[in-house]
Amino acid sequence: MVPIDQKDKLNNINRLLSRQRLGKVHPDQSADRTGGKNQSSTVVQDKYVQSSRGIEINAIRDRINQLPAVDMEKVERLKQQIAGGSYQVNSEVLAENILAVSVNGSPNG
Repeated sequence: MVPIDQKDKLNNINRLLSRQRLGKVHPDQSADRTGGKNQSSTVVQDKYVQSSRGIEINAIRDRINQLPAVDMEKVERLKQQIAGGSYQVNSEVLAENILAVSVNGSPNG
């Protein structure tokens, strides 16, 4: 069964096709709905409407683009230190950064 909102679209298409078959409407006139009269004054423009999901995705993309570049050499160095057991955590610096993020939204001011 065809959904209700699609039923009218299908009926309109079927009517248009049957008119074209009967020769009442030329195929080049069917799209502009002016019947061939004063075609230059009627311009149908497509409009772009972005979904809420698309807006959300664009906002996330914008936030990602604002992130600083990742220092991959530092990441690899830290991975090796952690894997080798030589990585030391300075608890005072960690506590200060946690507090700064909770108060200011970013570490160190």
